[in-house]
Amino acid sequence: MNENEFPHGGRPGGSGPGEGVRCPQCGGDQFHLLGDGRIQCRQCRKRITVDSKTTRLDGVARGGIVDLFWRFVPADRGAELLGLNRKTVQGHYNRIREEIERQNRRDWPLTEREGAEPDPGKDGTQVLLWLFTKEAKVHLRFSPAEGEGGCLGPSSVVDAPNRTARERLAIETFRHRAWHPGASAEEVRLGMHFWAFAKSRLTRYRGGFRRKFPLFMAEMEYRFNYREHPEIPGNLKDLWSRLGPR
Repeated sequence: MNENEFPHGGRPGGSGPGEGVRCPQCGGDQFHLLGDGRIQCRQCRKRITVDSKTTRLDGVARGGIVDLFWRFVPADRGAELLGLNRKTVQGHYNRIREEIERQNRRDWPLTEREGAEPDPGKDGTQVLLWLFTKEAKVHLRFSPAEGEGGCLGPSSVVDAPNRTARERLAIETFRHRAWHPGASAEEVRLGMHFWAFAKSRLTRYRGGFRRKFPLFMAEMEYRFNYREHPEIPGNLKDLWSRLGPR
């Protein structure tokens, strides 16, 4: 399936938002779902308030959002395919990231050290990400943390060359390096592969990741750790179902 196909056999303008409703101004029956719960006529752009049950995303639309998210389909394109407002799709993409972040922390609890500051290196570099490795998976934190369950501590880190690059999130300048003296070469190599994986995929968002960088990095962690599991879109739908309709 390519990004021009609508997931689950649906199509824009099918059983989408506002089903069974007619625009009182022009008589149109095709609508976008707005972020505030109202619908907007595609033909004359009139905004209409309808029963809340009509504006909630049905199972097909919710499943479609997860599929498009997993395939890196931009929110504006996803909105076209689903017959929704772009802000609605973007909002749900971020809700998926929030649930992914919670799932990451449930999978691997780490106790962060209070009051931790960016760690400056001798040459002025600053640690941005602390990477923990265990059982061929990577878990990241934005401050030093105490590992649990046999984790020795961060095996490697991602550095920013200076404070300005760190604050601007100029990821093209960031570098990965070993950190914990007890980390094996394989653990350090895994961290290096993770950062290369994450950096290449963050560029697909054309800078949009900078507004909610921790959430986007949680997404990268999840994608990397389950990159060889074709069933993950189904697992994502399970995560998504916990949120309930909105």
